[in-house]
Amino acid sequence: MRTVGSVRAARGRVPRLGRLFLVMGALVVLCTACVHPPPVQEMSDARQTIAAARAAGAARCAAAEEATVAARRWIENASYALSIHDYPMAGRSARRAQRRAYLALVMLHVVPPRRGMSSRLLHVCPPPRTKNDASGPKPQ
Repeated sequence: MRTVGSVRAARGRVPRLGRLFLVMGALVVLCTACVHPPPVQEMSDARQTIAAARAAGAARCAAAEEATVAARRWIENASYALSIHDYPMAGRSARRAQRRAYLALVMLHVVPPRRGMSSRLLHVCPPPRTKNDASGPKPQ
């Protein structure tokens, strides 16, 4: 048989257990919110790829220039998302920026297309001229 005191003790344990689950749930929510670190590496990779596309002469081909401008817009979007601490969005935008800049490099014949990219991208911009292609009379 239970006494009045043991019933009160049992009733007191349930709310404490409920509070424990509430606190544990709050900790889980707080910890999962902190899972995404700032996408510093993705931002750096995207900026370097954009710089490489500009250095390769993206301005000489309209399609490559368009891809580079789009990449710059995506990196600006990533910078804004980083400033408001929206790290998942910043990471996605930085990866999109890098893909656009890489696309410009493919169009400029600097890098080969990745698997899944259309080989038609190679025919968008004319290939760069080499020393052997220079105009003028060839020595005999």
